[in-house]
Amino acid sequence: MKKNRVFLGLFGVSLLCGMTGCQSASGTNSKDGAVPEIASSLISEFNDNFEGADGNGNLYWWNDASWSPAKLKRIAYGESESPSSSCGAYYAKAISSGEASQIQICHSNIAAALSSGTKYVYTYWAKSDTPGTLKLNVNGAASDWSAVCSTQGFPESQLGSEWKKYTGSFVLDDVKDQVQFQFVGTEGMTYYLDDFRIEEAAGQKKSIEKDIPSFKDIVASRNGIGKNVIAGTAVTTGEASDQLYMDLMGKHFNAVTLGNELKLDCMMGYHDGNRTNPGLTKAVLNGQEIVVPVLDHSRADAILDKILEMNRQNKGNQIKVRGHVLVWHSQAPEWFFHKDYVASKPYVSKDEMNIRLEWYIKEMMDYYTNPATETGKKYGSLFYAWDVVNEAISDATGTYRTDTEAGNDSLTDSTHGSKSSWWRVYKSNEFIINAFRFANKYAPASLELYYNDYNECSPKKCQGIVELLKAVKSAEGTRISGMGMQGHYDMVSPSISQFEDAVRAYCAVVGKVMLTELDMKGVKDDTKCAYRYKDLYEKLIALNKEPGINIGGIVFWGSVDKYSWLQSSSNVGGGADGSTRQRPLLFDDNFKAKPAYYAFVDPSKLAPYTQKVVILQSEDGSLSNAESYSFEKNGTAVSFKTVWNNKGITFDADVKTKNKAGIDSLTFVADKQQVSVSKNDFTETKDGYTVKATVPAQNPACGQVKILDIKVSGSKGSFAMSDIFTAEGYVKPFMTIPKGTVTVDGQMDSAWGKTDYVPLTILLNASVSAKAKLLWDSENLYVYAEVTDAVLNDANKEEYQQDSLEVFIDENNAKTETYEADDKQYRISFNNRLSFNGTKCTASNMKSAVKITSNGYAIEASFKWTDIKPAAGTSIGLDLQINDADKSGSRKGTLNWFDETGTGYMKPQSLGTALLSN
Repeated sequence: MKKNRVFLGLFGVSLLCGMTGCQSASGTNSKDGAVPEIASSLISEFNDNFEGADGNGNLYWWNDASWSPAKLKRIAYGESESPSSSCGAYYAKAISSGEASQIQICHSNIAAALSSGTKYVYTYWAKSDTPGTLKLNVNGAASDWSAVCSTQGFPESQLGSEWKKYTGSFVLDDVKDQVQFQFVGTEGMTYYLDDFRIEEAAGQKKSIEKDIPSFKDIVASRNGIGKNVIAGTAVTTGEASDQLYMDLMGKHFNAVTLGNELKLDCMMGYHDGNRTNPGLTKAVLNGQEIVVPVLDHSRADAILDKILEMNRQNKGNQIKVRGHVLVWHSQAPEWFFHKDYVASKPYVSKDEMNIRLEWYIKEMMDYYTNPATETGKKYGSLFYAWDVVNEAISDATGTYRTDTEAGNDSLTDSTHGSKSSWWRVYKSNEFIINAFRFANKYAPASLELYYNDYNECSPKKCQGIVELLKAVKSAEGTRISGMGMQGHYDMVSPSISQFEDAVRAYCAVVGKVMLTELDMKGVKDDTKCAYRYKDLYEKLIALNKEPGINIGGIVFWGSVDKYSWLQSSSNVGGGADGSTRQRPLLFDDNFKAKPAYYAFVDPSKLAPYTQKVVILQSEDGSLSNAESYSFEKNGTAVSFKTVWNNKGITFDADVKTKNKAGIDSLTFVADKQQVSVSKNDFTETKDGYTVKATVPAQNPACGQVKILDIKVSGSKGSFAMSDIFTAEGYVKPFMTIPKGTVTVDGQMDSAWGKTDYVPLTILLNASVSAKAKLLWDSENLYVYAEVTDAVLNDANKEEYQQDSLEVFIDENNAKTETYEADDKQYRISFNNRLSFNGTKCTASNMKSAVKITSNGYAIEASFKWTDIKPAAGTSIGLDLQINDADKSGSRKGTLNWFDETGTGYMKPQSLGTALLSN
């Protein structure tokens, strides 16, 4: 893994919650040997020995109290100074400037290495210039830092001028999306730290759940997809070394795919990174002697040997293997395409590349599947299928992936995320056709041959894949058995209808499909994810009963969340950015079944989930600014928007169905009020209907929560949105900001008379009230806020705890999960003290004036546009927040215009929308 420094903007309140702290801690002199030795640390890749630093000496991964490396230094040991050989050449120095000095690290991949309920032992070396204490905190947080959970009970270590080794242990009741290790020293103390290590405490017994049904027994049955279908998972070298993972695999799955070990770069001994071949040897192909790279089968063989042994010990559950993959643009060493296997030399001709391609496929088939070879005889019975070509269709164009594909990688890279050196050599699909031709030539007839791709349900890419399948099937000498639908899906895309259409399209060409790498990205609610899996599974069962459609089974891309490839950043298709803890699979980090597992095995055990729906204010009833939501059942998909005004709550539904005649009416519900619309009042569309209705509501107001439902009734039965989820409708404001210019001096100019006050109504434990006016011109956004607050306090050093106004601006209204360059959080206290959050959120980009009133304070401010040229009709993301401090100086609550989650400081997506007008 490439090591990058992590800078996290912590601009909010920490919430204490239940995480068990340290069970014991002690400081022991380095010479007396009473402290345990930790040979292999769980956080070794995170610079736990402080050896790694950039060119400026800033430590990788680690930061100081302000989440920057400014007050940390990497110091080299002098001769004979190191207290232990394990400490390396460097240590960390935490420099105090009067406040408590801190060294901290936080990352989702640390969370992935830890499990809730497990006891961990830690050790570290420390000393200080002056006597003082050092305390280790272990904190957890949601991926967006909306809830920071702090450990309690860690004792303080007494530091002195000599190095000592300290130890302790801790148990996390709940591992959050991110885990933070934080060392806090006595105020004013400068201290030194080295060789921080963590491991699981010895003697803990872990096991899988042996008393639950086996996944394969349900999926591969008459009541599942079908008897004898594949119910598989993926395994890599790391997972194969975890006996619990192998136990889980043996109980629940009848097939595995090797995640990396049969790919080209692994077979070449991972010699792509250093851009050199692994050594050359001679081979004979079609009677011709050729020079080829030396292949390394050891990593794949090690896993296959374990599977053979599992099969030998358990005759009733024979695990099959899917070969993955022969030809792929990624994880293909660049030197493989160049003369003499040297990346700096020219590309070879396609005739020469055909020789290399045929040799490689022959070698792989002979080694693993040919009964005439010793290894083929050993391993051949394991393999049921092989992915011949992977990901050869472009997301951008829907046609073949080329050497000029959009992406940050280049053909000079050792291996590629988007661009294809295969295409660079061939300039056509010839390598694809030849790959299937050679696979057919050398593979046994019983081995199924697949094309495999991601984003395979996108209509444009689906059509491109269909054309590829047709080309392969119609070419002379080829054989293709099916289409591998990778299934790297998220909680929204693809829709069930898109999924069904793709299955039908592929089966129409090759007759068979299989989900080959299934996982679910971006899961925030495990129960909601389970229903997403349930919908996919039910659709697979239904499709497999139709003539002409053959569902070969399901292969998950892993079994246990912490091992998922989505936990790390990836530049290949379907991957994640590595910044968010992922929960994509069937089993949690402790190898326990999640709701996703029960979506397949026993859906009756699933709890209902709740979907938040924004009911946006719209005085004229227009839905142009409203958000869209959807649900789907029985082949009918309903997407809808909803707004409110003093007339009630208006729904606008778009119904897509292949059975128009089967729908008679729609009923819209808001709390106890409902309105039914019959088919006579539907507006017919090409593939369904649009239906609009207003449900009366008594005094709708911002901050209210309404329970919503939409019921679809017809001749073949009915269903409702509430069958799938409970829709909680949050009544939210919308703002139109007129154009005008004011002088920021704390006085209300006449221009403010052009606009009405906007009330702030989202009250979270605050004892204040507020209203505001807003204007805009080509240079600035203007705000005038009046706050009624009986107690004004700014004694707290942390600005957000002071009585203040916060203005959140998302200029391009992108509503992203994290801050981008155009996003800003300005804070102005009642004493006109300023603080900022955002790249361009600076004092130079604002003006403010404050006056104390008889019942509180008023703030007038302007904020420069930095990223957009505003015009009438422009929408921006916006929120206003009042922080309410009590007499003690602590913030006791907030008052907002739009957001009730308190996450605007990190998530622009939680902001409201305002429209600029004339």
